[in-house]
Amino acid sequence: MHRVCSSILLLVVGCGKSGQDGTFAPGEGLWGQGTPTVVSSECGWLLLGDEEDEVVAEALQLDLTDGGFTFSEEDTVFSCTLSDQDFSCDRQAQILDLSEDGEQAVLERIRTLRGSFDSVEAGTMETVESWDCEGADCGMFESWLQLSFPCEAETLAAIELGATPGGYDDDDDDDDDDDDDDDYGGGGGSALDYAEECEEALGPVPGFDCSDGVVVPITVDGVEVSEDQSGSNCDAPSIAEGDCNAGTRVGRIEGTTSSGEPNDEVVWAYLCRKYDGIVQLIGHNTESGATCFFETEWDVTELTESLSIEDGLVVGPVPSPSDADYETVWKAPGEVAMQACWSCHLADPYVHTPYIDGARLPEDPSQPTIPQVGGTDNLYYLVGDAYEGTQDSLRTLHIDGNGCVGCHRFSDPRSFSFDGGPTYDANEHMPPTDPGSLADDFQALLDCADEGPQDTPGCEWRQIPGGS
Repeated sequence: MHRVCSSILLLVVGCGKSGQDGTFAPGEGLWGQGTPTVVSSECGWLLLGDEEDEVVAEALQLDLTDGGFTFSEEDTVFSCTLSDQDFSCDRQAQILDLSEDGEQAVLERIRTLRGSFDSVEAGTMETVESWDCEGADCGMFESWLQLSFPCEAETLAAIELGATPGGYDDDDDDDDDDDDDDDYGGGGGSALDYAEECEEALGPVPGFDCSDGVVVPITVDGVEVSEDQSGSNCDAPSIAEGDCNAGTRVGRIEGTTSSGEPNDEVVWAYLCRKYDGIVQLIGHNTESGATCFFETEWDVTELTESLSIEDGLVVGPVPSPSDADYETVWKAPGEVAMQACWSCHLADPYVHTPYIDGARLPEDPSQPTIPQVGGTDNLYYLVGDAYEGTQDSLRTLHIDGNGCVGCHRFSDPRSFSFDGGPTYDANEHMPPTDPGSLADDFQALLDCADEGPQDTPGCEWRQIPGGS
C-alpha cells in the first residue's frame, strides 16, 4: 500500500484578474500546493491502494464564480466563498471502496479547505480532513496504519499559480538560498541540513565502507550457501525483498562526540543491500531516544567516482558530511521521510528477524550485528523538520499482562511483510528461551490488530515516549 500524498501536480498556468468592481479575485488556472506542514494529526500515514490507484491529489483548477470561485480536483469540486482575500470552501467527501483489492473496507474521506491569498497568484491553504472506515478489515487497517478510525488531520501549505509539486518551480533556475527548504519535495531541507540536525542529537554522522560489514548468511536446510535463493527455498528470507540474495552486508559503528571521544549512548547501524545497491544508515541515542534514518540515492556510481557496484553491492567509501560528495550520494530527508521507514521500524529503531540476525557481531558473536535496543518503555523519536508530526503515529498495541509485551513493544509483523502475511511464524522463534510458549498471548495481540482496540476489551494503543 502506498501513502496518501498531498502534493499537487501543476499542468497549466492561468492568469489573475480583479473583479469588475475592484474587489479582489485570485488568478484563474491550475494552482500547485507546496509541501504541507502537519498542524495536527490523528491519522498517521494513510497508505491506500495499489501504485496505479494511489490516492494522490491532482492539480487544483481555480475558476471564478459569482461571489467566489471553485477549486476542482479530478471529480471533486469545492465551492469557495471570498471575504476580502480570505476564503473558505464547502465540505467534500470521497469514498474509497477497497473491495476491488480484496479488502473488506470502505474508506470515507471528508475535506474542508480554507485559507487566504497574499496576491492573485499566491496564498496559504489549510486542509482539514477526517477519515472513517466501514467493513470487517477496518481493524486490520488501523493496525497497519497505526491509527484509530475515525481520525482527523489538519495541514497547512503554500499555494501558488504556476508552482510544481512540493512547492518548487522547475522553471526557476535561481540559486536563492531562501528557497533551499523547498527544493527537496518532502521538506526538511537538504541532506547536509539533515546531517546537521542529526549531529546535534547523535554526534558526528560516520562514513564507512560496505566491505567492512558482516555478510548476512544465506542457508538452505541449515547449510550456508553462496548463491541467491528464492524465499521459499532459503531458511530465513528477507522481509524487505522476500528472497535471499547472497552478499548483503550489515555493520555496527559506535558513536563518538564531536571531539572524537567514544559515546556509549549512541550507536549506528548500516545495511548495504545487494539486490538493489542501496545503502541505509540508522543512528540512535539510547538515552534520549533521538533517531535518524538515512538512505542513498539510486545509481550512486553515476553520481560520484568514489563508489562502484560490484556484484550488486556498493563498493568504496560511503561519504560522511565532511566529504564533498555527501549531498550527491545521500537522499534529502524529505524523500526518506515520505518512505515512512518508521512504519516498519515502529516498536524501536532496529527491526530484528532471523534473516538479519544471522549476521553476528565479530567481536561478540553472542550478539547480532544490528543493535538490540528495544524495551517496553525506552524513548524513541525521529529527529528533524522532515519528521514533524510523526511522533503521534509512533504507538503500539498493548494488553496488560500479555507476555509478548512484557519484554518489548508489539509491532504487527503483517504490517511490513513482503507477501501480505508474516514471513516468519513468530511462535517458532519467540520467546527465545521457549519458542511457542506465548502463542495465546501473541494471538490475542493479532486479534486486537484485526478487530481494533475499540472492539477488543483490555487492548489499547500505547504512545511511544519521545525524548529531546
